[in-house]
Amino acid sequence: MPFDIEYHPDRHFVRVAAAGEIDMAAIRDYYERLEPVLAETNADRVLVDGRDADIQLSAADVFSIPRLAVKARSIGARKRALVTKPGVNGPELFEMGSRNHEQQVRVFIDHDQAIDWLLSENH
Repeated sequence: MPFDIEYHPDRHFVRVAAAGEIDMAAIRDYYERLEPVLAETNADRVLVDGRDADIQLSAADVFSIPRLAVKARSIGARKRALVTKPGVNGPELFEMGSRNHEQQVRVFIDHDQAIDWLLSENH
């Protein structure tokens, strides 16, 4: 599985570690696996660490991912931070598409900045 999902009760967020090849089938699987974890924990924040991921998505794929979150309402309603490695194409499209769907999503290169933003009360 390209995604390892774990709940951090001390800070009340879900951390998703993404590794290996990530395509649209993997993204759909991720949403299917994440939704029950969010329902069970009632966590309202998600950190996706994609620094070890090999992203195999077109620009159209990246832009369409926020629509999948809208369909999975429990995911789209959450505050989400995505950490990527430098030089990855598409984070701006993902962020823009997420904002277009009124989702609180930001993309970061720095893991600590992502955590700080995710746990802050600011949007």
